[in-house]
Amino acid sequence: MIYKVTMSLFHTTDYKEVLRKKIEENPGERAYKSSLAAAAGCQLSFLSQVLHAEVQLTPDHAMGLAVHWGLNEDEREYFMGLVQHSRAGSKLLKSALEKKLDAIRARQENLSQRYKKPSLSPGERETLYYSAWHWSAIHILITIPRFQSASAIAERLSLPQSVVEQALITLESMGLALKRGKHWVASQADIHLPKESLLNSIHHANWRNRAISDSQTRSKESIHYTAIHSLSRADFEQVKGLILNLIDSTRKIVGPSKEEELISVCLDCFKV
Repeated sequence: MIYKVTMSLFHTTDYKEVLRKKIEENPGERAYKSSLAAAAGCQLSFLSQVLHAEVQLTPDHAMGLAVHWGLNEDEREYFMGLVQHSRAGSKLLKSALEKKLDAIRARQENLSQRYKKPSLSPGERETLYYSAWHWSAIHILITIPRFQSASAIAERLSLPQSVVEQALITLESMGLALKRGKHWVASQADIHLPKESLLNSIHHANWRNRAISDSQTRSKESIHYTAIHSLSRADFEQVKGLILNLIDSTRKIVGPSKEEELISVCLDCFKV
């Protein structure tokens, strides 16, 4: 199955761009436009004017389209906000609506809120888990059947076996690993560190240092990409949206995937 990375609604600043993209994504352009006009409760000729002139949808039209597309609450609120922003006549109202749209967008960019995965309780154990790369590496590695012993893990990660053995015992005390006979298994594999945590920068640095080390090996299997760009503010939002959609797509692939390889995916996009 191929997962398509599509435009993110939350990183679009013009509702007409959403309309155009929806039309592009659906075959039979005229028939689809007619279905949109019917959903919005307007004439097809009026919808064409919206797409190609300064005519704006009304909130009623926008709600009809939101229901037609099956948008969730946040998506519907954001799309309605875009329409209201385009219709606003005063700078004061536009500014208020922009703040509202920014708040909705910020909620969507908070990955803890986006995926709602469990996290370790703040304290000594959480600090220890995120203090070095090998804790999370060992934790996830034991989901792979051939790496469920201390000796196999030590060889795979080039770590002293004594370090691995102690890490496994500690992970067990954290409720993240279980020993079954001679093998170790993960009891909770999918955890997430909240964006607000002070440990975030340490966790990111640990794995980006590993990325640097891997880039020095020049492995043909690895991908390493760094670029500095100048672009418009609107396109910056589009790029962020694509990256968030890519994260969504990778999680859809990883979830049901058979555990065979341990990999790291590091993604950054920020203003300098």
